[in-house]
Amino acid sequence: MIDLESIEEILSLTNCVTLQAKGTSMFPDIVSGDELSIVACKDTNELCDQDILFVNCSGKYLIHRFHKAENKTKGDNCTSFDPPVDKFIGKVTSVKKTPRSILKRISFQIQKLLTA
Repeated sequence: MIDLESIEEILSLTNCVTLQAKGTSMFPDIVSGDELSIVACKDTNELCDQDILFVNCSGKYLIHRFHKAENKTKGDNCTSFDPPVDKFIGKVTSVKKTPRSILKRISFQIQKLLTA
């Protein structure tokens, strides 16, 4: 498994890395187990609103959505913005769904329908 502190070094050498998502902060768009392709973030001026970024906030590594107007990140399933970003490390370019993550999404949609 890749040490998160090593991601910056790997990105500087290869410009792309694949990580496995963990957690629920980006649910339902990104589910634990999804494979994320990440490219180096070389110029923060090129970031667009709603890009999904790999960042370091107060020593914590996060993959959250960028909100350009606020210049902050926030998980889709979170109620508040993250602490200020210390470093923009990379940008998610693709999300590969796994069979397990697809089942989690289907289960979520069924629960939504049943409680509506």
